[in-house]
Amino acid sequence: MAKTTLRYDTSGMTKKERLAFAREIAAMEREAARERRRRNRALLIGGVSFGVVVVLALAAWTLWSRYQETLAGPADMLSDGIVLTSDGSTVSARTTARIEPGASSVATDPSTLSQYPYVVLYLDAGDPKSRTLWSTDAAQLTSWLTSGYIALEVHPIARAGAFSERAADALGCVADGAPDTFLAVLDALMTAGGDDDASARTADGVLGAVSNAGVTDDAVLDCVRGDRFGPWVAASTARAEAAIPNADVARLSGTPLLLVDQKSYTGALDDANGLMTFISKLYAAASGATDDGTGDATSTPTDTPTDGATETPTPTPTPEATDAG
Repeated sequence: MAKTTLRYDTSGMTKKERLAFAREIAAMEREAARERRRRNRALLIGGVSFGVVVVLALAAWTLWSRYQETLAGPADMLSDGIVLTSDGSTVSARTTARIEPGASSVATDPSTLSQYPYVVLYLDAGDPKSRTLWSTDAAQLTSWLTSGYIALEVHPIARAGAFSERAADALGCVADGAPDTFLAVLDALMTAGGDDDASARTADGVLGAVSNAGVTDDAVLDCVRGDRFGPWVAASTARAEAAIPNADVARLSGTPLLLVDQKSYTGALDDANGLMTFISKLYAAASGATDDGTGDATSTPTDTPTDGATETPTPTPTPEATDAG
């Protein structure tokens, strides 16, 4: 801004008075200039400060939003587990909403799966007992599931350290973005948990297992790299330890936990025929078979309906089918 020079009539003043007046006017103008500089500096600092506050507020909001996002559960795991069914040839995940930040899980309603024997698994990839059950019965369960004989709900649990947490987080990522590969990834991670090479249980090892199981989606792999569902893993494990819905046990006291139509399996984990016998007995009881001569409570159901009200067959394989387990 150009400097403004004020003109004053000093014709009636003596030389001394004019000099004094001029000095006073100069002092006033210097003070006015200083005041303008102070005001401009204050406005500049205030503007910068406001801008910084806005930027920090936006950054804080972004970080908070991202943090809140990490508290949400994976898609298709509203119950903290993924429900898998089959049309007789193709296994697919049941579509559900995710658990929103601050919300709790919603248990699967067994009545919506009434046409199946309903199997629920709580597995920890870092737990040797879980791996024993899986290695013994995975092939049989997968066969039954693929054939449409059972519905299977899997809950990843993390109670055995860092690998358990990484594996459960990875399974959350897969359920969220590539659910059709869930069983393959679960099998790969259960195998990695027992690998003699400790590198299989590192973050890179888990990522490699997921990739080798057939996951190619970059978003899913980035999810695994970033431990996207870590907070959900901790929360879902805590919920299972507090209460197990639709079960004859109150809470999860250890893994594995296997439920068939809400009844817990207590047989030997390495008994390939034990689970088949357990399911057969439950099916026989549900279908009305007895041990009084009108039916065999331990018989294996056939591929045909057992009563006129049953439109969809719910067979289970014969005992010989477990030899591959």
